Amino acid sequence: MKKANNNINFYTAYRDGLREKKSSAPWTKTIYPFLLLVAVIAVVMMYLSFRNLIKSTAIEADNRLLQQMDVMNQEIQMLSMQSAELVMVADELENYASVVTALPLLDHMIFLKISECATDRYNISIYHYDELTRTLQINVSAPSVTDIPELVKALRDTALFSSTEYTGYTSDTDGRYFCTIGCVLAE
Repeated sequence: MKKANNNINFYTAYRDGLREKKSSAPWTKTIYPFLLLVAVIAVVMMYLSFRNLIKSTAIEADNRLLQQMDVMNQEIQMLSMQSAELVMVADELENYASVVTALPLLDHMIFLKISECATDRYNISIYHYDELTRTLQINVSAPSVTDIPELVKALRDTALFSSTEYTGYTSDTDGRYFCTIGCVLAE
């Protein structure tokens, strides 16, 4: 009988072990980097999508604010136009006020003086005042033609008027004489 050899060849065993351990799927080693790349891209895409969502929400909020500001701006422009119109009206009123203060006042004292001058012989039917010429026109009727010049003289003597004029006479069948006396108020 032959004696068994106890010599072990480690190299042969190692080489035989490698042959047995050869992987059956070498393609898995190349897929891991690809899967890692896809995962990184997916994470970056999710991050960018999230940032886009935040930005679009902020833009929508800004657009709503701009629309509100646009409405307020239109209201401000309308108020500004109304303000300008009111300033123009106020200026016109101030101009009118300065004109009115320059005009003499037609107070009751003027009418009392005219009434004193007219006595019972005259009937005064209409008063008319022209602001531009500052003329007070009086329609008067008297029983005689000579009474009218006397009334005009009495009105001149009051010193209320800078000039007093009358034109023509008319008469009716009752014997009354009518005329219009124009009295320009004194300064």
